[in-house]
Amino acid sequence: MFYYYKKLIELRKQNEIIVYGTYELILEDDEEIYAFTRTLGEDKVLVICNFTNNSPTFNLPKDIDFTSTELLISNYETKQNEDISKIVLKPYEARVYRLKK
Repeated sequence: MFYYYKKLIELRKQNEIIVYGTYELILEDDEEIYAFTRTLGEDKVLVICNFTNNSPTFNLPKDIDFTSTELLISNYETKQNEDISKIVLKPYEARVYRLKK
């Protein structure tokens, strides 16, 4: 757990988009998944968090435009080039992706 939070702090320090990027909540009515994007110039990150003991499915809204992704951090073992259009999240899983155009 300590390692994960240390990694989060490093990520924040290395990516000003996380601090200064424009925040946009997605899946506003979802009771299990908290997801949002931050955008700064041409850069965009996607944060997906499951705050439950369930395994909900995250469906990426079609209006989020990207051609490829880079997984920046996850608290579970995750494939780097996984298709993020539909993800079954593990209990209490959190992921951060850089979305590339």
